[in-house]
Order: sequence, then C-alpha cells, then structure tokens
Amino acid sequence: TTWQALDSISRTFLGSAEKIFRDHRSDPAFDFGAVIGLFAKVLEVEINARMHSGLANTPDEARLQNVDGKSVDLSKTRLTLGQLAHALAGSQARHFALCSRLEHGDWFSGSIAPILKDFILVRNPGTHEERVSREIAVRWRNRLVGVGCEGVVAQLARVRRKD
Repeated sequence: TTWQALDSISRTFLGSAEKIFRDHRSDPAFDFGAVIGLFAKVLEVEINARMHSGLANTPDEARLQNVDGKSVDLSKTRLTLGQLAHALAGSQARHFALCSRLEHGDWFSGSIAPILKDFILVRNPGTHEERVSREIAVRWRNRLVGVGCEGVVAQLARVRRKD
C-alpha cells in the first residue's frame, strides 16, 4: 500500500500534517504554514530516497550536479526542495538513468520537478514570511494526498528501484 511504501519519518510527518489540518480546518484565521511545512518534509524525504536509489552506481553525468558551487553526488546527498527541483530538471543522462532504473521513473523524472516548483511558491513564503490560508492548504493537501485525484504521495510511493 501507499502508506507502507513511505519511510516511517514520512508517515509521521504526513500524520502530523493531517492532524493539524483537521484540528483547524474550520478556523479561517489559522495559519496553515505548519501543515505545508510538514508536507514539504514528506516530499523531501521521499524524493531524496527515490533519487538516491535511482542514481546509485550510475555514470558521473547522471549522478553529479553542481549545488551551491560544488559538485555533489546525487545518489548520496540529501537536497532541499529547490535543489531537488533543479536536479530533476537537469541532464538527459539523469533523466535516462531514472527512467530506466525506477518503476514509474518516467513520471518521477518528468513530473515531480514542476510540482515542486509550484509547491515551493507556497512553502517558502509560508514558512518564512506569510500566513498560509486554509484555501491554499486545502488545495495542496488534496493534491498531495489525493482528494478528488490521484495524489502525488501515492504516485511517489509507486516509484521504486526495478529489480
């Protein structure tokens, strides 16, 4: 199942986000920034894990990325959401490696970067400077957990190393 395919820390973050959301969803003045922040942690944990798995033991042109002025091995380095979006929108060699080595790698390599870029537009201001409204939290919760659509988290859970 989706739940079992997630890292235990992701399950904790997701459960906490859902609890805070449900406890405050009837309060239009509540700042839902914490909910968005917890969803960000789920995305970071799960996307990093899948990238590490998909890029392990691949050629340098797939694995290596310039991050903040230094070359890092994407099969070993934990990246932030912005760094992940940039890395996943990166080289053809990386795209090919992820597509060929991961089940649903084509979705992962092609779709997750634009989703992250959209999410970051809410997460970064919501974490640092602005209040996150209930409407924005509902929209992202629904998209991530799959209310009325197939959720991003469920799609991520299907991405795993081919044997």
